[in-house]
Amino acid sequence: MVCYIASEIRMHIDSDGRIRAKHPAAAYPVWRPFVEAFGRITLLARVDEVGVDDSGVIVEGDGVRVERLPYYVGLRSTPLGMLRVRRRLRNIGTRDDVFVGRVPELVSLAVLARARSAGARNLAILAADPQTLQSLAPRPFGPLIAALWTWLSRRAVRSADAVSYVSERYFQSKYPARSGAPTIGRSNVILPDGWIKDGPRRRTQRDRIRLITIGALDHKVKGMDFLLDVMASLAEEGLSATLTIIGDGVLRTELEKDANERGLDVNFAGQVQEKARIRNLLDAADVYVSGSRSEGLPRATIEAMARSLPVVTTDAGAAGELVGTPFLTQIDKRDAFSRAIYLLASDSEEYQLQSRRSLEVSVRVSDAASPDRFAAFLRKNFMGDWVD
Repeated sequence: MVCYIASEIRMHIDSDGRIRAKHPAAAYPVWRPFVEAFGRITLLARVDEVGVDDSGVIVEGDGVRVERLPYYVGLRSTPLGMLRVRRRLRNIGTRDDVFVGRVPELVSLAVLARARSAGARNLAILAADPQTLQSLAPRPFGPLIAALWTWLSRRAVRSADAVSYVSERYFQSKYPARSGAPTIGRSNVILPDGWIKDGPRRRTQRDRIRLITIGALDHKVKGMDFLLDVMASLAEEGLSATLTIIGDGVLRTELEKDANERGLDVNFAGQVQEKARIRNLLDAADVYVSGSRSEGLPRATIEAMARSLPVVTTDAGAAGELVGTPFLTQIDKRDAFSRAIYLLASDSEEYQLQSRRSLEVSVRVSDAASPDRFAAFLRKNFMGDWVD
């Protein structure tokens, strides 16, 4: 038996021939629960075999290897790229194997479809809400693509032999597993040792507030354009605010131009790999903000909460399990978002209360992400004798 795990994260080869990835969610330690349950796993991922790049995290190690899928990048390359991926998957796996995919990621949906065609057992990990992904697609096709994506995702979850949800309640009610299928609610956010701050923050300065956010600048899903609108709104209300954006991508130049033309105090920090530097940037801020239009359980938000930062976020995915009103606002509602920031800037007691709440939530979510708990779930539901 082989356990195949799909990954949407693009990978590359370093000068020593090892496979690396820019995203920390593909790092070798992430796969520990699967290795403990199955002994060995094979990742199915797109690997760029042109050129050499020594940056990023190492993916492979004892018990973990990567099966290289055809490489493609960008929306325009997706249709042909996914056709090539599907052709490659036809020759991978048998009914005796186990397949794992993160819904609604495209490579994962293809891998789970391969599991169904092979009659193999499979685990669906519901990681984000496909209904909110229409902002990825060009108009006027966004709603149609989102509807198809949602149907494929719902089918993958309903067909799975077991389902892991990144939420505690949200996705379970919206995308239920089939009757009798075992489920687990488990965050995929494992905080580094020493990351959780030892106490809440206090705020004394009321005339200026330092905001920070983390997210890719490759598309508008993370809502960086929305956060610039919020910054402009705060300026109109007379609140001096700075915004630090950690992340990079093709939209950076456009966003920088927009911020400069509007006279906004925005620091584009670029891609930051070092956890220590990310922690320092978070500690130098007052409030973490997320304008995301699509989420699962947002990793960056939880990491910020663990540094005792109060959070203002849009109600994307399972964000409502982390933050309550008025600091949880509807997507793209600038005025409500700005008012929440203003409240934290002007009310020191509310600020400290939300800082304490952030710490409590981060501890709860981190405990639920226990690798040992997930490995036990996998062993119980996939390593026993399977009766067809």
